[in-house]
Amino acid sequence: MFAFTYLGGKVLDSVNNGSGPLQFIITSQNYHRIESLLPDPGQKPKFAQLYIYDTQHEIMHRQGIFRQTSEIDKELITELLQMIDTHNVISQLFRRVREFYQCHPSEIFFLKLYSHRKIDRRTYNTPSCDEVAALIVGDFDSSDHGRDIIVRSTAGQLQRIYETHSLYWPLQYPLLFPYGENGYQLNILYRGQQEGYVPGRRTKRLYEIRIKQSTIRGEVLQGIEEAMCRGDDEASSIETRVILPSSFTGSRRYMFNHCQDAMAICKYFGYPDLFLTITCNPNWPEFQQFTERKRIPIADRPDISCRVFHAKLKCLLSDLKEGVFFGSLSTSMYTIEFQKRVLPHAHMLLWLNGERNLQSVEIVDEFICAELPNPLKFLALYNVVTKYMIHGPCGRLRPSSPCMKDGKCSKFYPKRFVDQTSFDEDGYPIYRRRNMGVTVKINDVDIGNRFVVP
Repeated sequence: MFAFTYLGGKVLDSVNNGSGPLQFIITSQNYHRIESLLPDPGQKPKFAQLYIYDTQHEIMHRQGIFRQTSEIDKELITELLQMIDTHNVISQLFRRVREFYQCHPSEIFFLKLYSHRKIDRRTYNTPSCDEVAALIVGDFDSSDHGRDIIVRSTAGQLQRIYETHSLYWPLQYPLLFPYGENGYQLNILYRGQQEGYVPGRRTKRLYEIRIKQSTIRGEVLQGIEEAMCRGDDEASSIETRVILPSSFTGSRRYMFNHCQDAMAICKYFGYPDLFLTITCNPNWPEFQQFTERKRIPIADRPDISCRVFHAKLKCLLSDLKEGVFFGSLSTSMYTIEFQKRVLPHAHMLLWLNGERNLQSVEIVDEFICAELPNPLKFLALYNVVTKYMIHGPCGRLRPSSPCMKDGKCSKFYPKRFVDQTSFDEDGYPIYRRRNMGVTVKINDVDIGNRFVVP
């Protein structure tokens, strides 16, 4: 709503077929682009043009960017605009262009956005408009302007902003750069050093970061390299290779060590007996109380959802280790993953003690069921199973289901009816699914035990 530039890239929208949550996926390289200062005749202003053209209806134009305009707080938009106009030098610059356009609507003018500041390039100095850009009136030869950006008043084509331009991030995310301060730039000074300070060769603190790649990923790598270099006082440590320890969560050594540990456990105890999944549920009472009190969806507070989920996971693990559900355990392991909406879930493997191993179909049927409960006898259990443990429907009943691949369900649903539990030649169970006539209506389709997840 407040950005000055476009976010460009190859958007993959084929996954949004209405069967799941909306996803915004950019493949390949993403980039930022800027248009002319004034919109074409008959067109509504967009992005930076909103700061210049038809500002009498600016709130309406910004609100109209989104479809659900009735849910947008106009007072919040006004307050944010006042904050940006007061403190952000880029906004102040475009407001000056608006004043010039209102006084000289027929003039031809250009806006030159400087790639580097000439006064002080340190990001912790409050910038000023004169350091950021210049307004040029009349004809202008833009053939040789280096890395500076020349924005025309009208009829200008969309032009791409260099990733190394100091305004690359502030133009796209003004709320994250509220003063319009520089983002990444070349020749960044070390903290505490003056512009003209040039010490000996081995202790030289002014350096230029090499551009490894002209991609966002390359820019992130450069930022990491810069941060590592800044944290070391000795210039000799610049570009020194740093090996992360295996305790660094998520690193390759971390994952490799845990994989080796898991393989060793399987080699010693054999195949696991049970595979369990616990998923963070936004309808948990703890989350509902917080949502009612704060009016904030729990998906927007990952700190709270993770803390509550971890507490419940610890309680479940404690019950499993104490033998509350399946008797005593030989060992167990689990891993925590995160869904696309920040809600975590954990997968657990359990090895039961010798006398409780799932050696017979009677023991399997005692613990695991792939059938709908009788709603007349077990209404609460029926409601839980039909709400959380139903796959699809898919197949011929619903060909547009996200699980469908090449006209078939990738999870092999619907399952066939089976009168008793058995094991296939690879040792995997085929759970009992009797045709008992109990059904549930989902998406206007009556489905039975063939779609029940075990």
